Amino acid sequence: MPLARAKNIPRKHARALILDLARYGDNSHRIPPSEPDTDIIAWFEENKQPFDALIEKVRDPNERVPIVSPRVVYENVALNGV
Repeated sequence: MPLARAKNIPRKHARALILDLARYGDNSHRIPPSEPDTDIIAWFEENKQPFDALIEKVRDPNERVPIVSPRVVYENVALNGV
């Protein structure tokens, strides 16, 4: 049976995915896990990634979270729910 194309994930899940990848993703930015959401959101904004627009973009499972995640990590989370 062929796999169905993944549909857009809910907005709250996309938000959580972005914040989790910023904290725990395999990236060189070293954002501490204890960093408040508001500080992480401000960090994205400072790096020219408007957070609300980023949430909408990342709802598409074919998109990745810029700056904080290699493609392979994002695909595993978005497509397999891991």
